[in-house]
Amino acid sequence: AVVMSSMGTQIGAAQILQALAVDNLLPFLRIFRPSDRSPPTEVHARRAVIATFLLIALVLLSGADLNTMATFQTLFFLLSYAIINLACLLLTIQGSPNFRPVWKHYSWQNAAFGFVACIVVMFYAHPLRAAVAILVCLLLMIYLVYSGPDTSATWGDVTQSLLFHQVRKFLLRLDISKQHLKFWRPHVLLLADDPEKQYNLIHFANNLKKGGILLIGNVIDEERKAEEKQPSASSASSDADGEEG
Repeated sequence: AVVMSSMGTQIGAAQILQALAVDNLLPFLRIFRPSDRSPPTEVHARRAVIATFLLIALVLLSGADLNTMATFQTLFFLLSYAIINLACLLLTIQGSPNFRPVWKHYSWQNAAFGFVACIVVMFYAHPLRAAVAILVCLLLMIYLVYSGPDTSATWGDVTQSLLFHQVRKFLLRLDISKQHLKFWRPHVLLLADDPEKQYNLIHFANNLKKGGILLIGNVIDEERKAEEKQPSASSASSDADGEEG
């Protein structure tokens, strides 16, 4: 049972290593993914398994204390569970429509309790090593945010959803009856034919709002566009007739 559990853990670690390589999160893991962004083959899976085996063997043969390594393993497992509970909590708070848990006993209280319980157990097991594990996780997060690849298009950015949720909540709290003249701010609606070319007009309206809200509306007149295209087409045909003459 111990051997099978160890082999299962090794295969799981190899799959995680390969997933990190496919997402291109760390540049030195390119050897474990195809260069043309196609699905990984058996060759890349074998590379991940061999690399995981060599890493485990290196740790075992280095003479490191297995109790210490087991403590770090437990702490990182608890940290991963804490992050999962935190993600569920944030998705529940922001009211994400695509987050629909099927477990009937799920609630945001359970997710919050799971997150806090994992962190408490980590520091109960070993405070110093728990702090080291959290520091390593924070460093990885900082690297991914500032130096990692842009994954917002594929993964989504939970911070933007949280900001939208908070802005919507505070906008709904606005009460017209409680507004006062000394706190009034102008809100400008600017209708522009071509915003890319009317920079001076947009700059003037932006200075005019003074802390208010500037809304820019791009007016699209299909009939006007059609009239503009017809003279150009007729002039081009007349030029062609002139060249033939």
